[in-house]
Amino acid sequence: MKPVLYFLLFIHTLFLFNSCNQTADNKNSKSGLEYGQAKVEVFYFHRERRCPTCLTIEEFVQEFVKDEYAGKDLEYHSVDYENIENEDICSRYSIMKTTLLIASEDETEELTSFALEVIMSDPEQLRIKMRATIDSYMN
Repeated sequence: MKPVLYFLLFIHTLFLFNSCNQTADNKNSKSGLEYGQAKVEVFYFHRERRCPTCLTIEEFVQEFVKDEYAGKDLEYHSVDYENIENEDICSRYSIMKTTLLIASEDETEELTSFALEVIMSDPEQLRIKMRATIDSYMN
């Protein structure tokens, strides 16, 4: 009986990891754009196919930037890192996987792991962390 349970757990885990490959509507992706025009930039690097958690992070970050920093010297970019047109910006930040990145001219902070941890249970923690990082880069 234990081998069957282990096998089912293994299969469940494979399906869980594979869910990050679900097809997503990619309307928010930008390609061929100029970057580095704002004092602070928030990047969400992703694949064309994303899981529900990744889509939630993207939606949350996009709304956060729009609500908290409208009219400020800050830009949000959703970038498909698999798109050849985005090769330069991905190379600049050494992007090879889904990444939430806040960047200024001199500093960067990668928040992907933190975002994955809190987005479903306590998204306010991500808001607090992003606000602190962005505000420190703005000053």
